[in-house]
Amino acid sequence: MSRVSVDYFELEKLRRNAIIGSGMETICYQYDKEHVLKLFRFLLANRKIYFEGLTSPNIAFPIDIYEYRETGLIQGILAQRFYGNNLKNGFKEELDIKTLLDAYNEIRKELINYSDIKIMDINSENVLFDKKNKSFRLIETTNWVPSFLSTDANLKKLDDLLMQTICFYNLGIDENFLFTNPYILEIYNRWFNGYDIKDNEIFPEFLSEIQSVARHELGKVKTIGELRRK
Repeated sequence: MSRVSVDYFELEKLRRNAIIGSGMETICYQYDKEHVLKLFRFLLANRKIYFEGLTSPNIAFPIDIYEYRETGLIQGILAQRFYGNNLKNGFKEELDIKTLLDAYNEIRKELINYSDIKIMDINSENVLFDKKNKSFRLIETTNWVPSFLSTDANLKKLDDLLMQTICFYNLGIDENFLFTNPYILEIYNRWFNGYDIKDNEIFPEFLSEIQSVARHELGKVKTIGELRRK
């Protein structure tokens, strides 16, 4: 990890790289095949970047911090580039359910290890599913901050995002016959109406139950797409 000092002309040269994404705060440029350069749209005097130097197989922590030479203000970060599909339109229908559950357990264990970090910006654009490596990837960490004992809140955010994804995008709760099942409805209502921050492992419970019920109605069910009646 290092601090990289850049001037206006060096920044303009970096901005000639291919744009691979953008958000409200940053524009993401391809640095090379393995790294992404995130440049902030605005310079802020109070901006801080934490956790640079941490390494993770699934989380894009900052590697280098870029500072504007004239002011010393943070201009952007270099981070590992992950590949995969974001969750804006749900999980891919061909995705194997067991693979999804295994990936969930993997990223959950990793988040538990970071109990002193408050995770921000967990949303459908900042969480990818890497089908090739069968893993969830968290690609936005610039707003993460130190916080004491944040595990339950972090896991709840992840659980909520994945429940929203599968219920509203993949299953379609308004027309999916599986939601007439009382056991599935109980789990869904507990999530939808619940505010218990420690009830943060509903997603695997829900997915396992809905797969079990679907098996009785549809036969053997392996993929997300098979959870809809044909």
